[in-house]
Amino acid sequence: MTEARWFNSGYTPTFNEFLNNAYMSIGLRGGSTLQEGVFVGIRTSKKDRGDHAPKSIQCYMHESGSSEVEARECIKELIVETWKKLNKEPQAIGSELPLEFIECVRNLARMRHFMYTEGDKHGKPDMFKPYALSLFVDPILGLP
Repeated sequence: MTEARWFNSGYTPTFNEFLNNAYMSIGLRGGSTLQEGVFVGIRTSKKDRGDHAPKSIQCYMHESGSSEVEARECIKELIVETWKKLNKEPQAIGSELPLEFIECVRNLARMRHFMYTEGDKHGKPDMFKPYALSLFVDPILGLP
């Protein structure tokens, strides 16, 4: 609903407002390291499927006055730092979370990162088709 209000009013949120709303939208209140891992794959592209609320790149550009290239670089660095935190979690001394849970969260983050890297594979199924075929069809048929 927040994104709909932003879009309908033409409001561009700050980068932190965007992140806080994104955490809430995907059910990750608080933003712990593991939760950030799930968030790693959140869509960070320009508007590319019609009219939508601003995305993280646009919010960062609007707030900082940076170029799209600079904003993308900042978002990439944020993602890299989040991956570093996520990969260190199982090694944390006294971690209260079971290793199986950590692996599940990490795998979910990997999947989201894959689905939203180099475009939106949900919104453009043709981008995903070769991967789905190689995973489900080619191994069965024994194709190279």
